Amino acid sequence: MLLEYIRFGGREDVLLRAQDTIGEDAVVWEFRAEDPSRLVLAFLNQDYAGLLTEENAALQAAQLAYLEESMSRGGCPSLRHLIDHVLVCTQEAGFSPPRRLAAYQFVESVFDVSRLTRYAEKAALEAALAAPEENAALTRHWTALLREQGGDAVDESALFEALLADAEAEKYPLHLRFCRQYTSFANLLKACAAEMIFAGELLKRCQACGRYFLAEASDSGYCTGPSPTQPHATCREAAKPAPPQPLPLAEDIARLYKQIYNLKANRAKRSGETRLAAELEEFKAEAKRWRSDLRGGGCTQEEYYAWLLQLK
Repeated sequence: MLLEYIRFGGREDVLLRAQDTIGEDAVVWEFRAEDPSRLVLAFLNQDYAGLLTEENAALQAAQLAYLEESMSRGGCPSLRHLIDHVLVCTQEAGFSPPRRLAAYQFVESVFDVSRLTRYAEKAALEAALAAPEENAALTRHWTALLREQGGDAVDESALFEALLADAEAEKYPLHLRFCRQYTSFANLLKACAAEMIFAGELLKRCQACGRYFLAEASDSGYCTGPSPTQPHATCREAAKPAPPQPLPLAEDIARLYKQIYNLKANRAKRSGETRLAAELEEFKAEAKRWRSDLRGGGCTQEEYYAWLLQLK
């Protein structure tokens, strides 16, 4: 098996190419893989539909079968628990920039990814530098870095790392094909999980459906996938508290109260009698006591409504 994780220039337009042998047949599949988190989430959730590239139903089924079979062997089953454990540990520790080295050392010791170097990317850069007319911006940037470093003791490895970092930050157009190669899905997933952690991406498990997802905020406990209890809502939407429903007689009570209040207020205003004004204030105070009792369970809606009917 040979897995190639290929990136063309920036972070976008990334694909995973798998070259394998099934029986006596050699197969080559290409899958969508815009970023490392997409592969890790598909693996943890055992949902690979989003990685498929074929449009034909039969080919899609073959692609899916290949992924499911590959992810069930070669050390992958035990890796699922390990990735989950490491992600939880690093996120609970809250690695801040001053502690970034500790995060790297911890993750590399667990995943054994210290051997994941950038030889393939370096070879691509060297090829591009040999063709300056096609990558003028890259050549200018390389020359500037050389000038900044100066002297005879030029650290080319550091310069290549600086070029890659600037390319990822999209400081200039870079038309290169970066390719990392792996011999198993387990090694690929370890590297992708490490990239997620180093990038500070927050992974959580949905409290509703149990699927893993990239959280938008540290307090987000629900994903945007379909809710298992409400088919037409996401887990996040279904988790929102439902607005309080009006009580059956609430509208009738409000309407009747308003009618009585307006009647008494108009009478008191037209007549100017102190007695009618006092009756209005007495009605407001008594209605307020009824509402207080209703909220506290001291009376029912029906009883409050019946009292208002007597005053109509």
